[in-house]
Amino acid sequence: MAKRLADQGDEYRRHRQEVIESAEEYGCDVEDIKYEREYPGEIDW
Repeated sequence: MAKRLADQGDEYRRHRQEVIESAEEYGCDVEDIKYEREYPGEIDW
């Protein structure tokens, strides 16, 4: 289970890159970017 939590898959990397690009575009830190999408109701572990 720890490997699944630590694994940074393609979807994670895409979202991370989007956040980095947005931070650069707006001239702020990545910590200042808010996640506006809905979280899934159920997470399949």
